[in-house]
Amino acid sequence: MDEFIHYYEHTIMMLKPDCFNRKLEDEIMREIVANGFTVKHTKQVMLTAADIERCFLHSDSFYVHYLTRSPVKFFVLGHEHTAIERMSELKYDIRNRYGVLGKIENLIHATDEGTEYHLLLQYFFPELAVKQYCSFADFDMWLRHGNAEDRRRLIDILDRSSALRYCKIRLASVYDLELADNLILAPCQKIVTDFKLCIAIDDNQECFLDIDLPKNPNLIKELYGMSISSNRMECIEYAIKNDCAIHLLHIPLSAQDQAKYRVWISEKSKNMDELIVGLEAYQRIHELKTKYAIAGLNCYRFDYSLLATELYMDLGRLHGLQLRGGSGGIVEPGHFSIAARDTK
Repeated sequence: MDEFIHYYEHTIMMLKPDCFNRKLEDEIMREIVANGFTVKHTKQVMLTAADIERCFLHSDSFYVHYLTRSPVKFFVLGHEHTAIERMSELKYDIRNRYGVLGKIENLIHATDEGTEYHLLLQYFFPELAVKQYCSFADFDMWLRHGNAEDRRRLIDILDRSSALRYCKIRLASVYDLELADNLILAPCQKIVTDFKLCIAIDDNQECFLDIDLPKNPNLIKELYGMSISSNRMECIEYAIKNDCAIHLLHIPLSAQDQAKYRVWISEKSKNMDELIVGLEAYQRIHELKTKYAIAGLNCYRFDYSLLATELYMDLGRLHGLQLRGGSGGIVEPGHFSIAARDTK
């Protein structure tokens, strides 16, 4: 079982209403299996307008009517190493073969990495053990319970039984500090572990910075001590002085910014970048980047909508920030990962 998990990646594919109207399900599935995919799970769903608002970028009336007029079917598919990338390529081959080049009625959908994959996985397959279906991934982990020994035991279980290759562990307690010491001295066999601190930079706890910690036990202890003493600025300044990378873990997006962005996507605005520069979130990120020497922006989190993820990615790109992802410490270990190519 461990070997299977280590060398498989999963993706989610959806067959749309026009696929069933044209009675193409069996033919398309034969082609998918012939391309090396294994069908792990299937689920037929009658989508609602609320489902589409949560899980898809487009939510105009035509798109909602199309996806809610008859059932769709979701498939969790496995393939060696690059399931998400290979399925993304195959869906275009299938659409071309059957002459459906439109953006909506086009037979088949396959997820991108990051938020979309994990959003659909947990939304439509909540019964699955998520850590068994994570990608080869960047994984931010917040260990909520137990002492240092309990937390090391959980890390060892993930090291043996999940597909994770890289874990960044949030130091949220003295037990995590002890765990960091232990992992520096006795690293995992497969997973590479690094450490971070998360600091709220405003009193209303809406904006958070993520500080990458070097594998230097003394520096880790100093920064951890500053963070728990609530001396936020001193901790950040000390991190900058010691060349620690600082990332913007979370910044709220206003409803107005998201509504504007949805319209621009629907209208396929040609001057999208110029429009985004005028958003409130763009200006806020610019201020924070200047003040805190921010190097990266977190774009993927399970509680983000797909629309929000796309907007975060555009905001990070326009600011020249590294696009990052992970649970951000709001979900249990094993519940979020993103493809490695998005974390480099």
